[in-house]
Amino acid sequence: MPKAAVALASLLLVALVAPIGSTEALGYDLHLERLAENEVVPVPLEEWLAALEAVEGVRPAENDVVAKNPNTGEEIRFPRAPGDAEIYFPEEGEWWNVIHFFEGRGRLRHPANTSAGQDEVWRVIAQLCARLDLIARGDEGERYDPESGELIRE
Repeated sequence: MPKAAVALASLLLVALVAPIGSTEALGYDLHLERLAENEVVPVPLEEWLAALEAVEGVRPAENDVVAKNPNTGEEIRFPRAPGDAEIYFPEEGEWWNVIHFFEGRGRLRHPANTSAGQDEVWRVIAQLCARLDLIARGDEGERYDPESGELIRE
């Protein structure tokens, strides 16, 4: 399965199988955040959108995410939000909705099974972090080097 399809499937899996209020089926997210004095400072939407336009291979999302419920065949539509971003995957020749932007932060499924530095997702993460002075951290607050994708041991 192409990397882009895996990223999208992991996002949709949570919505399709996790009971409301449950965390047992949830995946692991990576958060792109700006810190000032150890506090998260929201990135203004205009600044985020300007960075998306400046980084090659990422753009503001143009389409909603659409999936089919594997149990019922029902089409489920997740409307895009202002600031959501699509990443271009050259191997597939397609743009995929990967980054969700909410309250001044980017959020995506942690690309742990990818090769940092060679993967399109990590390349975009590194460039956005550098351009916007962001950090990449997981759900538990642990930080990742956006260039290598490696956990930063503190």
